[in-house]
Amino acid sequence: MMRVEEALGDVKVTGYGPDDAVCVLVGQSPGREEEIRGVPFIGPAGRYVQRCFEEAGLSWDRVYKTNVFLRRLYAKDVRLVMRLAERERERLQYEVDQHPDAKLVVLAGNEALFAFTGIWGVRRHVGLVHPKYVHVRVPVLSVYHPAFVLRSGGDASRWHAKLVQLLRKGFELAGV
Repeated sequence: MMRVEEALGDVKVTGYGPDDAVCVLVGQSPGREEEIRGVPFIGPAGRYVQRCFEEAGLSWDRVYKTNVFLRRLYAKDVRLVMRLAERERERLQYEVDQHPDAKLVVLAGNEALFAFTGIWGVRRHVGLVHPKYVHVRVPVLSVYHPAFVLRSGGDASRWHAKLVQLLRKGFELAGV
């Protein structure tokens, strides 16, 4: 089993976005491009989710972007990932609280869903998360991880449409 020290990379990539962001996006962890440039959501999955946000009607420059893990995640063992994600819950809640204009938090993938709620299984819990599981002041929307959609092969257009539809519905309900 991988030790905790080996589970995460060395390069720290912190969140970024406007102080008056209307939405907070939480992903899993930085990828290779994010590590090199020190900015989250600039790799293939980040560029893809940016396109989805804009298709759904929200300008990317109105979004604060962060990850559950500020260092690249190498662990594959779900139990270890869950343990590590639990450690990030307070920091993530603090990041949301630092954006008082935010009206929605979007959780992309299992790790983000688990870090915020203790629930694993984004495919079973996609959509608005019940408030009893959330400890932030705004609605929380759980969506598929963008890399899942990118890697879904022949079903990519179907998953893309679902992701954009989820985002659009979340933006409308939250009034962003």
